[in-house]
Amino acid sequence: VGAPSLLTQLAWNIQTATTANIPVKIYLKATTANSLTSDTWANMIAGATLVYNATTQFTPTGWKNFDITDFNYCGDNLLVLCEANFGGTGSGSTVYFYYTTAGSSTHENWYADNSPPTGTGTTSSSRPNITIIKATAPAMSYTSCTATQSNTIDVNINNSNQEVIGIQVVTTGCTSALTASSFTVNITGTTLAADITNLKLWTTGISSTFATTTQLGATVATPTGSHIITGGTNMPYTLSSGTNYFWITYDIPAGSTINNFIDAQCTSITVGGTARTPTTQIPSGNRKIVNQVVIGTGTSNDYWPFRTNYGYAYSASLFTSAEVGAPSLLTQLAWNIQTATADNIPVKIYLKATTATSLTSDTWANMIAGATLVYNATTQFTPTGWKTFDI
Repeated sequence: VGAPSLLTQLAWNIQTATTANIPVKIYLKATTANSLTSDTWANMIAGATLVYNATTQFTPTGWKNFDITDFNYCGDNLLVLCEANFGGTGSGSTVYFYYTTAGSSTHENWYADNSPPTGTGTTSSSRPNITIIKATAPAMSYTSCTATQSNTIDVNINNSNQEVIGIQVVTTGCTSALTASSFTVNITGTTLAADITNLKLWTTGISSTFATTTQLGATVATPTGSHIITGGTNMPYTLSSGTNYFWITYDIPAGSTINNFIDAQCTSITVGGTARTPTTQIPSGNRKIVNQVVIGTGTSNDYWPFRTNYGYAYSASLFTSAEVGAPSLLTQLAWNIQTATADNIPVKIYLKATTATSLTSDTWANMIAGATLVYNATTQFTPTGWKTFDI
């Protein structure tokens, strides 16, 4: 593909033409992959840019040009994704294009009649010849920035690098890349500063998935009030074209106050030497501090502990003290529903301390003898996901 540039046209070389009117879509997508793996079309176009969407004819023979929405190509490998959406059982005529045998798995195709294909594609080395028309890539320019809060799930004590807010900086253009040299953040919305330590700034580049791989700047060991993160590790940070993702995290010490909240704000980001004010500085939401333990990571499913397709069904599960953790006040229990039901089910839950390390076959009466009834109500096991019981 060559050096970073502005892609303005694409062309394919027609060997056998057709005058059928074919609805066509073309997507472009940067990638670091050197070969294709069999995948669904939905996954392939995820994150891609639609650069052409119109009905056209593949006639006459020779190079067929498409004027596309200009696409900033910044130097990675390039995926060109094409759809022909005539519908039904096709147009009845076939157009052929010239191709070259390229590297292994450099082309992938999907096709079906009557409805779009949903399965995985077939890879090959028969890659259609293409002409890419390029113009000089524009210099990078700042578009916008904002703060986000996509994770409002309760946060457990005694945990490090817990996501608080996200920060996004959007740019266009590839050459003369801009840098982000400082981020001004504060802990407003956090109930007590004593509940948090080690404020850190991270980046995931152009990936929107939270991760703590690349830290920017220095750690703020004891965050209070407002802090400017500038200089230090990986700063200033060179931005990519598109949306750049950053994250603020805290550590939550073991002594943090249960039911307090953690939160943050971003009030300024210096991009290209200019202080920028985020469109949203105070994203809605926060995270509650809890003391909880999740026991079990399996992905298999079964009827238990609440088997609802019998008139009466009882279940006993034994958890060791090592799994439950230090002595504490238990306030809620939750189970993860894989298949839901809207039926109204009378439910009882008992808790009982035991020195046993395994269960022996016994009657239900003996099992609940000496146990404490902590829940007794009618409920529905819907929707899917974690079903919480206030006990």
